[in-house]
Amino acid sequence: MNFLKSPTFIIGVTILLGIGFLLLLTSNKRAEEDAKPTAPYEVSYWGKTDSNIIVTEYGDFQCEACLNFFLTVELRLKEQYKDTIRFEYKYLNLQGHRNSRIAAEATEAAKSQGKFWEFHDMLFEKQETEANGWNIDRLSSYAEELGLDSEQFRSELVSGLYKKTVEIPANEGANKGYNATPTVEVNGVRIQNPTYEILKAEIDKLLTDNQ
Repeated sequence: MNFLKSPTFIIGVTILLGIGFLLLLTSNKRAEEDAKPTAPYEVSYWGKTDSNIIVTEYGDFQCEACLNFFLTVELRLKEQYKDTIRFEYKYLNLQGHRNSRIAAEATEAAKSQGKFWEFHDMLFEKQETEANGWNIDRLSSYAEELGLDSEQFRSELVSGLYKKTVEIPANEGANKGYNATPTVEVNGVRIQNPTYEILKAEIDKLLTDNQ
């Protein structure tokens, strides 16, 4: 039984015990995360609910190209086609944008109080100057600006209520092979170089075909 006293044996047992302890902690942490409440996901959209022309954007609130799309494409589409098409916004938070996920969660918290699009628009309006500082405090101040219940808003973000919620559309996009934003579809078909002119032509063609 002298081997029980050998330094090699003692070190080996210590390592194994350490690994087991770390695995237990990881397992417990995962179980705690799984046990947290998660809000259901429903896609957000503006326009005609039952339209047979659906434009879908997979976007990232910290993405400069998404800001450009918002300003040069989405707002123009909304002005011309808000009573005709259904425009959906889905999260596709890129790894390089460290604050885009909490911004997406915050938008879900705003949606729970009926102001998804107001919060969506505010994030893009403030992106250039404030996106690098987005955190719960900053985002809660936006909620207060919009007249939301900021205590409820903050509580939902702190609890992580929407952490898994925002993963649902992101995983959907990833499963389609999307890894850049904005990625835009019309009726489920990806549109390359989705400028206003290209999307307008596609929408007008569908409107003509559906007459």
